[in-house]
Parts: sequence; C-alpha cells; structure tokens
Amino acid sequence: MFRELAESPDPSQQRLAFAVLLQLAAEPPAGRGVRGQAGGGRAGGGAPAGRGGRGRGGPGESVLQNARADARQIIESAWSTPGAVHLVWAVGRTGAAQYRDRIDALATSTGTDLREAAVEAAARLAALPPAAAPTPAAGGPTVASVPYDELATQLASITGDAAAGRKLFEGQACAACHTTTPGEPEKGPYLGGIFTRYSRAEVVESIVRPDAKVAQGFATNSFTTTDKRQISGFVVSEGQDAVVIRDLAGTETTLRKSQIAGRSVAEGSTMPPGLVDALSLQDLASLLAFLESTSPK
Repeated sequence: MFRELAESPDPSQQRLAFAVLLQLAAEPPAGRGVRGQAGGGRAGGGAPAGRGGRGRGGPGESVLQNARADARQIIESAWSTPGAVHLVWAVGRTGAAQYRDRIDALATSTGTDLREAAVEAAARLAALPPAAAPTPAAGGPTVASVPYDELATQLASITGDAAAGRKLFEGQACAACHTTTPGEPEKGPYLGGIFTRYSRAEVVESIVRPDAKVAQGFATNSFTTTDKRQISGFVVSEGQDAVVIRDLAGTETTLRKSQIAGRSVAEGSTMPPGLVDALSLQDLASLLAFLESTSPK
C-alpha cells in the first residue's frame, strides 16, 4: 500500500507514505522488537510463523524485517525520482537524521523545489537535540497482540507518560499530518484537546482503527482538473464558484468550479491502519497521556 502511495501523483499522499516509510525503515531501539509467535501477546495467542494480526500474536519479527527492507528499498529508489522532493519533506518532518548526508547534498541541487525542500529539511535536522543514549524499551504485549475488544480494559490499568508520548507522537509520524498546539498551521484533524471532544474509547478507536470513523470534514476528496492535475485533500470551504482544499502538508489550493473535470470522495481514512501495532501497550498509554495533556483552540 505504501509503495502505491509513494508513487501516487498526489503530493499529500506521497508525503504521508514517506513519513510512515521512514519510521518503518529505521532500526528499532535496542530491546524493542515486535512480539510474534515466540515470547509475546496473550498466552496461546501466537500467530503462525510469518503471519500476524490483531488478537493473533501480532506480526512476527520476520514479517517486520521484510517490511523494513521493503521500506528501505522504496526510499532508496525514490531519491532519483521526481518524488524525491516529498521524501526530503518527510525526512525533515520526521527528523530522520540518518539521511542528513543526502539532505546536505541536495541542498545544492539545481532544481529549485528540491533545493528549497532540502534547505528546510537540513534546518530542521540541525535543530534536533543531540541523540540520547538508548533507554530500555517499554515491555509488555504489543498493541497488535491484544484483541481489540480487550484493548481499552488493559489500557485502563496502565499509567502513561505524557513526555514519552510526545516523543512517540513525533517519532511515529503523527506530527507529519496532525497538529496539537493552537497557532500551528492545520494539516489533518487538529488533535489538541481531543479528549474534550471525544471519549477515551473513541480516541483509541481512531488511532487503532482509523477506518472505523472519519471525522466530519476530513473525508479525502480527490479532484481532477481540466489541465489533468490531480489534487487531493480536505475541503475547507466550498461556494458556488470555487472550492478550497487543504492537503496533509497544510497547503491550501483554491479551485474554480470551472477548473474541475472530475471529483470523488475516498472511502475510509487517509491514515493507514497498523501505525501503532508494533508499540507496546505502555507506549500507547503514553501517547494517549500526551494527547490528553494538550489544549483545545
């Protein structure tokens, strides 16, 4: 799925795909692995080798390693394609410092868009704090190893760490599509103060099962223009003569109705499922604690 998104003609879909792929391609911290058939999940709930799924022990380590290798291959191939500008954007937004040399080299590119994206990404990487010494990963079962109908009950007994949750929010590529602080340019749904608008169960569902419900106003609309452009995003406003679309990067585009040759609304959420499957329940509790600490507008 992410390969298709990375090759999409829609810039917002490419950015989302690369943001997720960069996280998947990174080596997990020492001590963190995805619990598969051996050593994780509920007793007797292990998945057969090479298979995984919610409530069946989660993805095995071999599955994760294959996915990581695929992600790295997609990223490596993208540097020499027109999509490199969106990959560079994602490197900056996710703080993927392992690609710093690539970004520095592209900062002198002859292509204006690529050069400007690289300069911005280089500045973001330069602003990152020094890498901290590895800390032991949170233990316990992974999100994918717990049946969904038992997830809320198990999370209720875990105290989350909001500071750790903030780091996860940034490291899991959540920040590539969402904002949590008033005044930040909006991208996807604003998550600041989300617990004042939704119950804990609804927030958990939106994270673990993003396709279950799509927040009002955030269905993905795709437009084909009369000059063959493809534009996707959320409809911010629409009048008799024009429609304003905002993509996941926060960029707004105004289309006159006369420019629109075709229009469709995608089913489900732009957010891909499985983004938190490899996290421990402690990690997910910390992510929830961070979101609960944020303020509404």
